[in-house]
Amino acid sequence: MTWVNDQYAKTYFGIDAAQSEIAGIAPYRARSGIDTLSGSVGATYMLTDHWSLAAHVSYGKLKGDAADSPVTSDKTQRIYGAFVMYRF
Repeated sequence: MTWVNDQYAKTYFGIDAAQSEIAGIAPYRARSGIDTLSGSVGATYMLTDHWSLAAHVSYGKLKGDAADSPVTSDKTQRIYGAFVMYRF
């Protein structure tokens, strides 16, 4: 769960009067609160004492003002990662 303050919500999900005029859409006031519920899983496999492989998957869903914002086009957030690691 990710909680954001008013400044963060305003910056990333709000639309002020000037932006509204430029974009031609209504102003939107985003407020503080929970903006994401998410979960993740990762795994690491040791190939040798120094080399390993890893993978990470994360899935999140925007909530509240973040999900309702006109600037939000997709309410889901997906992150995938694959890594080759060397340990000294």
